[in-house]
Amino acid sequence: MDGIKKILSMLICLILIVESFLFTDNFLSRKSSYAKNADFYNYEEDYEVLFLGSSHMVMGIAPMELWHDYGITSYNMGNYGQWLPLDYWVLKNALDYTTPKLVVVDVHAIGNDTMYSEGHASQMHEVFDIMPLSRNKIEAIGDLFPKDKRMEFLFRFSLYHSRWNEINSSFWKKNESSSEKGANLDNSTSMDYARVYECARPIWVDSSEKMEEETIGKKYLRKIIELCQSKKIEVALVALPYAPSEGEQRNLNSAVDIANEYKINFLNMNLEYDYLDYRTDLYDEGHLNSSGARKTTYVLGKYLKETYNLLDLRSTEVSAIWEKDYEEYIDYKIEWMKKQIHLDAYLMLLAEDEYNIIIEINDTAIWDVPLYTYLLENIGINSEKLNKDANCIVINSQSGSADVLYNFDSSRGDANTVLSILAEGRDDSGDNMEEYGLCLGNNAVNGTESNQDVSMQVTVISESLGSVIDCTAWCYKVHEIDGNYSLEMIDVFRNDS
Repeated sequence: MDGIKKILSMLICLILIVESFLFTDNFLSRKSSYAKNADFYNYEEDYEVLFLGSSHMVMGIAPMELWHDYGITSYNMGNYGQWLPLDYWVLKNALDYTTPKLVVVDVHAIGNDTMYSEGHASQMHEVFDIMPLSRNKIEAIGDLFPKDKRMEFLFRFSLYHSRWNEINSSFWKKNESSSEKGANLDNSTSMDYARVYECARPIWVDSSEKMEEETIGKKYLRKIIELCQSKKIEVALVALPYAPSEGEQRNLNSAVDIANEYKINFLNMNLEYDYLDYRTDLYDEGHLNSSGARKTTYVLGKYLKETYNLLDLRSTEVSAIWEKDYEEYIDYKIEWMKKQIHLDAYLMLLAEDEYNIIIEINDTAIWDVPLYTYLLENIGINSEKLNKDANCIVINSQSGSADVLYNFDSSRGDANTVLSILAEGRDDSGDNMEEYGLCLGNNAVNGTESNQDVSMQVTVISESLGSVIDCTAWCYKVHEIDGNYSLEMIDVFRNDS
């Protein structure tokens, strides 16, 4: 009897030790790997498409938009610093969990000749921290990392066990998966920092100019193609659009030879299409922002739909799952928009079919700053209509129609616009306004109170909900130096009611 008690006591102690270890491991580990890939591992059906690539891919293709536009189920397996050797192992692991019809590989890293970079170690944990222990994981770590780095990727606790002095409120948050199906369009854990990077259109080298050298990138691109073909999975190579240097262009051009070698398609979106606005659609020279990603996803989705046998699953059983996820994705995008503290980023994020928009402009000097006319063009406004008298803009994004109203602040009358609104005029007294607003039909919309001069107020209405989802007032100053104009942000005020 005493022996049984001892055995039971030992088992209980062992269970408590294991549970304590698992809790500590989960508590101290970074949550980003779970957020990025948990949905992939939790989905029980097969994905139609998997996307592979580095930051160009993770910031450039939005699977939820692909679902909304075409009914294609997909997952973005790309990641920051994820060169083609890691792409290969990510795919090999993924094929244990799903059998896609198509794998799409961005070839940006084809010129890379390095297996491992110390600077990318943190980003590579995004992949390996959540990856279940398996033969693939062990082989991947052995292939990718030097011996002194393998332990931290094989057993994350060996890296995170010393993080006690870093504990803050984020450690206690529940693990939650991202609603973006592997994409990360905001490129940041700080959602108030979307970006618009103005860039000149690149001058392209001739497509015959190619990188001839064999690289590690080319070697693993071939391994990816051969892995897919061995499993009867179609594979497509793409070069997502950005502003590549001449050397990077030659690298991209060299992918056509590999595509021809394996008799697969290579789509260089930098050359095949002319939809990207380099003034509004980039996060920086090397990456798309949300506006650019939205356009690229739509164009690439159309190409994939026409070229491969991909089904529209919006009327099938999986539709309920994806529509629920899409609703969460819309909520995420609204939250992201409402957190912006820079007007250019906010206007960039308004380039959505889901939003109807009313923009009231008190300081029309903003039209002297070219970027803001470009951003308004991006959401459907004819920039030729924007002048110092243009102080109210009404946009129906879904229908693609828009109205520019002139001197509306003094008209105090009805406005028959694409949204059929009745907008209230501003105070004629000349005093600074503490509140202003408008009416949608017969329903008043509360304005935003502030003690500052309001330069612009933007009201955003959800097309699907039929209600106001954001009302934000922006205070800015426009400066002129030697004929060049720039905008200085002063303050932001939001109506959270």
